[in-house]
Amino acid sequence: MTLNINEKIAQIESIIFTDPGNRGISSLYQQNCLQISSEKILKTPKDKKSYILTGFCCLNSSCETDGPLGSSLLNSTLNNLGFNTFLLTDSYSEKVVKASSKNNKVIIENFYEKFLEKNPENEISFIISCERPGRSLKNKDYRTMKANNISHQNANLDLLFPGENEKKNYLTIGICDGGNECGCGNIYKEVQKTINLGEEICTDRFCDCLIMSGVSNWGALGLCASLVILNGKKENMEFFIEECLSQRELLQKMIDAGSYDGVTGKRELSVDGMKFDKEHMDVIHKVIKVVKDCF
Repeated sequence: MTLNINEKIAQIESIIFTDPGNRGISSLYQQNCLQISSEKILKTPKDKKSYILTGFCCLNSSCETDGPLGSSLLNSTLNNLGFNTFLLTDSYSEKVVKASSKNNKVIIENFYEKFLEKNPENEISFIISCERPGRSLKNKDYRTMKANNISHQNANLDLLFPGENEKKNYLTIGICDGGNECGCGNIYKEVQKTINLGEEICTDRFCDCLIMSGVSNWGALGLCASLVILNGKKENMEFFIEECLSQRELLQKMIDAGSYDGVTGKRELSVDGMKFDKEHMDVIHKVIKVVKDCF
């Protein structure tokens, strides 16, 4: 492995730290978030359970394409690294998340209290949220980037993440791209100032580590790459690349299960208004190249 690991992970950040939707999120990026998050994850006990929380129902009473795809890749990567990780979502996103899950087990729960009854905090290693709505600071409901109320189709699993000045017994990481997702409470003041309708959509759910990226799927991709680089084993790198190249197939399964592009509302092979075979595959190939250069 090459010695300039920090530079390589920073290079991955430069790939995913873009603002393709012109949302004004460029000032919200958290430098070194991939390495910091990865190092914290790799220090957690692998025998404890860990979870990837995903599923954002913003239109069509179903889950959009951003979130589950990256979550599935992250879940597979973590399990390949030896972690005991599961996908977590609610009944509203169930069909789409299961379609994207590949060989990963999916836990379905609509009430965070019931989840914690079955999974006490001290038995959880970490929870990562990837494109999951966080309750709004202003109204304690769930809002799209256009401030539409979607509380009727999103369960309160965001309460697995801490509020301001709260601390969970497990590590929490938020992967986000807009300011209304779990974990963006860390930057709610910046969201209020820089994002359109920021006062309406900013969330009160915080996290230990926040990863902001142009698309949440890219944030998950970057975290996977960082984990593989820091772990330093070629077999994990090869597995990661193979999983990356199977994402198009999983996206098609998601579409067949009722998913749609969260920006256009169309059931097509696209995420956040960008064609998967163009913009998204370009990002994937760029990240794969950086990872390969480390081995």
